[in-house]
Amino acid sequence: MGYTNAGKSSMLNAVTDAGVEVEDRLFVTLDPRTRQKQLPGGETVLFTDTVGFISNLPHELVEAFMSTLKSVQLADLLVHVVDGSSDHAEEQIAAVRDVLIEIGADEVPELLVFNKADVPGSRAKDLAKLYEGSVWVSAKTGENVEAMVAVIGERLRSRDRILTLQLPLDRGDLLAAAHREGDVIDTSVNEEGVLIHVVLDSVGAARFRQWRVPA
Repeated sequence: MGYTNAGKSSMLNAVTDAGVEVEDRLFVTLDPRTRQKQLPGGETVLFTDTVGFISNLPHELVEAFMSTLKSVQLADLLVHVVDGSSDHAEEQIAAVRDVLIEIGADEVPELLVFNKADVPGSRAKDLAKLYEGSVWVSAKTGENVEAMVAVIGERLRSRDRILTLQLPLDRGDLLAAAHREGDVIDTSVNEEGVLIHVVLDSVGAARFRQWRVPA
């Protein structure tokens, strides 16, 4: 997500080889495009490209684009793409955040990504230094995109609980339940049974507490 023409569709293409349309005009992306990606840690996530925001987005447009904006409300992490070559990058960040407040998505975790680092005179790298926790990239050349994906993985994992479970070999039901209730990152077999690393919410963590291996 981000201000219009910040390079959101180009970013989706760079990350997932999505092959979506990229044009320099308003509202090219009217419907969400979602693509699957496996992160370096092994987790599978979904990236969704959204409509470009503008300053003072009229209420009727908010209503018209609610289907694509819904994906923003439901996201685990907002990758806020900013045109690092724009002289108005700061104002565009503020405009996007105003829309997030309007649609009730201002509490969704955000990662600022300053794009277009390849453009002559771009401030992408300097802006990334000013905004703590942000990253810079060039979706066009692919520079630093892998580092951005790694940061996305770290941010997502910090929201979840990655637990190590030791399950008995004869308890296939527990392994099936772990796959059903969480996101199993990897499994291995040792002398004591099946060792798995799995992402679980607080409810799942409580359910499997007797099988947890202390960190």
